[in-house]
Amino acid sequence: MPHYAVFFPQTGAVRVFESYNLAQATYPRQSILVGPDSVPADKALTWYEQLFEYLDAEGKHFVHGDSYVTSNEGRKTFPKIRTAETWDANGIRQAFWELAVTCGNRVTKYAPNNETGKRGKKVTGYHIDLTRANEVLADTETLLPDQAKAIIRFLTEQEFDYYTRDEMIKTCNGVKFIQAVKTRQEPWRIWRYYAKTLSTPGLIK
Repeated sequence: MPHYAVFFPQTGAVRVFESYNLAQATYPRQSILVGPDSVPADKALTWYEQLFEYLDAEGKHFVHGDSYVTSNEGRKTFPKIRTAETWDANGIRQAFWELAVTCGNRVTKYAPNNETGKRGKKVTGYHIDLTRANEVLADTETLLPDQAKAIIRFLTEQEFDYYTRDEMIKTCNGVKFIQAVKTRQEPWRIWRYYAKTLSTPGLIK
């Protein structure tokens, strides 16, 4: 059965689908990978490392010593990055794809989370209009709290236009976000508060 995958380099997470239409409906603004040949050759090694580290940190798979990670599904083994560096470009792309479809989080149906946004719609992710974000920052007459402006600036520096809810939670709990907003409050709570505010000028959808 064919697989389709969406990889998120900002976190190292990957989502795996058995239907292209489901992948497109779930992540309409993300590039959908349809096999090893669709993995960018110039990014394959970095992506392999990011995915490997993500799986290791999640603790969902068995790590044996320094050299291999073994998935729960079929007991496949995958070498760590310093071994992968010796492969050719096609070998790295193939390894990334096999690791992604074997160990990635499977999505079998469209299942929004229980957080609600405007008009009670369930929030599955956040679309960031980076062009609008830069316009807001450049507009000296924009009346926004300093913390809101700090969040906008942070978003433009990351250069990602879409985050799933889980990925945004992980981003908010990261050191860079906490330093940017200069808060001692719970970061995710800060994000949710300002996400509603910033949806008004069309910056976050």
